[in-house]
Amino acid sequence: MTQSESSPSRYEAIASELAKSISAGQLSEGERFSCRKLARRSQVSSETARRAMVLLEERGVVRLDAGSGAVVLSRARAQEFMVRYSIQMSARELHMELQAMVEQRRRLDDAITRATLHLLHLLDGSGGTENV
Repeated sequence: MTQSESSPSRYEAIASELAKSISAGQLSEGERFSCRKLARRSQVSSETARRAMVLLEERGVVRLDAGSGAVVLSRARAQEFMVRYSIQMSARELHMELQAMVEQRRRLDDAITRATLHLLHLLDGSGGTENV
């Protein structure tokens, strides 16, 4: 898993922040808002803000209107998005932990193999003393 896969992208984080605002009632169903303002407020490019909006549109949270920003469609869908996003972030964190454990186990397995080979070498009597 690369860094970009292990942590949320900026547009996912922005989509989550916006869904949280909608869930909390800071933006009401039917309310319009500007993608440009979202970009400025989030300190990202307009493309990053647009990607966040597209993600929320795909989930039925907002509707994008070409040239006029977006409209909040569903508070319930925003809440669903937040639940899924939270699960996804937890799964990413768990995956990273598991990867670290697998790598740690690989190193331990290598160390056990080296120690076992060294022990066998010592026990077979050759132990490096045959040339002394």
